[in-house]
Amino acid sequence: MTVLSNKLRMECCNYMDKDSEGIMRCKLFLMIGITFIGVIIITREASAYLDLGTGSYIFQLFIAFIIGGLYAVKLFWKRIFFFIRNVFRKK
Repeated sequence: MTVLSNKLRMECCNYMDKDSEGIMRCKLFLMIGITFIGVIIITREASAYLDLGTGSYIFQLFIAFIIGGLYAVKLFWKRIFFFIRNVFRKK
């Protein structure tokens, strides 16, 4: 557990600013990371099941993600086109 928390601390300190807001973000990141790792390590058995509606729900989420992405491309097509054109434009 100590090795994991040291790794998290090192990763967090790379992103930490010198101000107090950066320090607070770093501490929050460490607390969430250590809690998440602790929950995963402590949990032994999950008494959960997938009911019949789970597959259809996941399918609906997948379809909504695809359609939402296509709609976002439609809305921002000009910006995307000009960005790609500027990236590959010869100088």
